[in-house]
Amino acid sequence: MILGFNQILPAKKKILETCSIINRTFSCPVYLRIDYNDRQVYLSFEKPTHNTRSPHPSINLLETNLQASVIFRYTVKVRIHDNQNKFQLYVLLECRSVNRCIQNLRQFWPQFVLLNDRRSSYFIFHELLYSNETNSTDCFDDRTNQTIQCSSLYNMCSASTETQRRCTSHSNEFIYSYNKAYRPHRLTNESVYYTLSCQVDNCTDNESIANLNITIFLCLLCIFHNAQTADNIQVFHSYKNITTLHWNNVSLEYTIIRDNQTWFESGPFFIHFNQTHYSSAPQQEPISMLPLYLIEQYETTGIDVVLGSFNKLTLRWSSTLQTDISIWETSFKVFQEQPIILFDQYFPLDLDGMSMGNELNTFKHVSTAFPRFKVSFNQTDQYIVDHLGHFTFLEFWDLNMRGIGLKNVFNGGLYSGNPLLLYNLTKLDSNIILSPLTNFMTNFQTRSPSLNYHFSCGVQGRVRQIEQSFSLTTILLASQSNQGINKIVNQWGKLMLQYYGKQHINQHDNFHDDFYISKLGYYTDTGAYYWYHTESNLTYEQTFINLKEYHLKQQIPVQYYELDSYWYYKEKNYTGEGGGIKLYEPRPDVFPNGIESLRRDILKTPLIVHHKYYSTDNLYQDKYRFLNGSDGEVSLPLDQRFFNKIFSQIKQWGVEILIQDWLASVYEDMPDSSYDVYTAREYHLHLAEGAKQAGIKLIYCMPLIPDILETLENTQVHYIRISDDYSVNVNQWNIGRASMITWALGVIPFKDTFWTTSIQPESRYG
Repeated sequence: MILGFNQILPAKKKILETCSIINRTFSCPVYLRIDYNDRQVYLSFEKPTHNTRSPHPSINLLETNLQASVIFRYTVKVRIHDNQNKFQLYVLLECRSVNRCIQNLRQFWPQFVLLNDRRSSYFIFHELLYSNETNSTDCFDDRTNQTIQCSSLYNMCSASTETQRRCTSHSNEFIYSYNKAYRPHRLTNESVYYTLSCQVDNCTDNESIANLNITIFLCLLCIFHNAQTADNIQVFHSYKNITTLHWNNVSLEYTIIRDNQTWFESGPFFIHFNQTHYSSAPQQEPISMLPLYLIEQYETTGIDVVLGSFNKLTLRWSSTLQTDISIWETSFKVFQEQPIILFDQYFPLDLDGMSMGNELNTFKHVSTAFPRFKVSFNQTDQYIVDHLGHFTFLEFWDLNMRGIGLKNVFNGGLYSGNPLLLYNLTKLDSNIILSPLTNFMTNFQTRSPSLNYHFSCGVQGRVRQIEQSFSLTTILLASQSNQGINKIVNQWGKLMLQYYGKQHINQHDNFHDDFYISKLGYYTDTGAYYWYHTESNLTYEQTFINLKEYHLKQQIPVQYYELDSYWYYKEKNYTGEGGGIKLYEPRPDVFPNGIESLRRDILKTPLIVHHKYYSTDNLYQDKYRFLNGSDGEVSLPLDQRFFNKIFSQIKQWGVEILIQDWLASVYEDMPDSSYDVYTAREYHLHLAEGAKQAGIKLIYCMPLIPDILETLENTQVHYIRISDDYSVNVNQWNIGRASMITWALGVIPFKDTFWTTSIQPESRYG
């Protein structure tokens, strides 16, 4: 595409290269390429290649500027090439943060650098590459003028975001400048811009410099699509006025209007830290709380490359009126091109003492609440939520996912909500869906008595501390005309997939050739005949020999076999179904010739293998990083090298799919994984990357609701078992409603095994 130098960048541009993994050891590169000559500029995103590295010398600048620290969140590497009077500028946008890199990178199109993630405070790296004529260079960061200045020999060119710029001589150089930060807390992802200001052969001409500026900005002079009404009410309309946000800047309350009716009435803003409860309306709370003060509110507009343009209202909160330093920021983003409202929470400071307790039941509490909506817990208060139909997860493996009203059925936490769909019982195309948009392992929906049983979204209650720059987002999506429950769930899933740059499974080129969904297979897991049960006096290997011969004789076209948890070493050398993994190798009493021989010489089909949690006495932790749970039973691997080893090993055996079972244990039996906002997500990302490198597909089994949503960051999860274990006594075939949610997120749902005959001699199940 072609742009003039003074033209604002368009909003609709898809980034072609993003990352699937970001953690403490990985970086995530995306190149923004700018080709320019005297009057035109070409912009595109592309994957870094060897051709993008300049042979010319480079200079790295790493400075510590307290004001700039609020601006820069990412490593920025700039490269420039001289090719027949046409320049190529490569800006390497490289995320150095543990948190939220994927969704941030996809928004670099309108802004160069996004400010949402400030966890690592800041980095300033500039590589300025010069032509062959340049023999020496000298660069420094002018902290006073917020400018990078570089000189080549005796020639200097400098620039800042002030109106005055000065340049001398005209070497092949440019200045990458950034804006001043007189009020750093006011800088948002909509108000930062960057300017390329000095170009070869016209560096002495200030007028030329002004004409050649490439300015990337949003909301320097904002035009807001909201109205100020009486009684201090501000109104923000979403797409086609389908939903409307009403904000009262005096009472600090907000409502969500749909179909000219109030669907949601807000409860107070709430945060818990330093072992103290804070509320924007302490007098309304059922327990004692200190006041939470609104110290500033301001409006901006911006563009999200997936969701479109939005109006944003930001609220800065403090626990005291004696400072203008906020401890928490909340914001509404009301979108103009889709009926969407985002609720953002951002933490500008480190916060300690956030935990609401260590018990499993603590997951039903949140330490922050935004949004927070009123739901009745007695017969006196009545809100529209109490009269709406709901469609959501209610309890683990619960088959009754729908009903009317939330007050008697919805508890939240690990087993309820996410997403929560509410619908008008008399107008089924009038509905709203609420779910986390980011940080799924931490962002929970609850109804706790300490918050008046209000429906509350926020940081799950076991988190002990939050580091500076952490954030999370909740999305509200309203249906449009003729969008019933099925359509709105699918639309929600489509948006979630787009947001994370992930394809739906049915868009894969080989989707219909997937043997797992197109061929007959044989399972030996819970409920199956051979689960911890072999033919009399035979090993599993001998049993599989007989089983394969039977299938061939009966002309049963079994195309894959599943090996369950009976074949590897467990804690304390336990041979039953209990206990974590001690060593992920086949036991000689089970498969004396190994799994590779079983596949190659006996079964001659692809294999699916079982994989559960690890024990605290596992034989890997001396070499790889593991987190041992305080309960002494479960150990969580957190080393990418370990996952790479495991997946490479099973690939050599002929394994095509791995079942990651007992996912619930990560939170239920491993409380330590829930004490911070990173560990549980990091586990999933390592698992995904290891599987990806080896070309192994994943089945998620026994997932909690956060695990299901976390598949959006995992390209290798192709299937989720959404039923309980198979048994003749459990109605676990009923998976229709849960399948809607799983399929919407781009993953194939399935119900586990089933018996093909009622005659099962010597069956362990009777």
